[in-house]
Amino acid sequence: MATLIVDRPTRGVRLCNDEGIDLPKAAALSEIAGCFTCEIHITCGDRHANARSVSELLRLMAEPGGEVVVEAEGFEDEEALNLVESLLAHPF
Repeated sequence: MATLIVDRPTRGVRLCNDEGIDLPKAAALSEIAGCFTCEIHITCGDRHANARSVSELLRLMAEPGGEVVVEAEGFEDEEALNLVESLLAHPF
């Protein structure tokens, strides 16, 4: 049986703020993710989070200046990635 490999849009993003992913940023990310039907996941080191979950985002412990990887899969995945990248890459 052949394995289907799907290319998911993925972006590495440097956190350019003084707090990393703190509560206000996690809440904003969750709200943005909830506007899309695609799945959005963020990885920091060996920790993974569903972008719709504030508690999972906080457990990433993403620090200022650190890098995260954002993945999206589904309808409007590129648009979702653009918004998430913009939020993460700019001071809040």
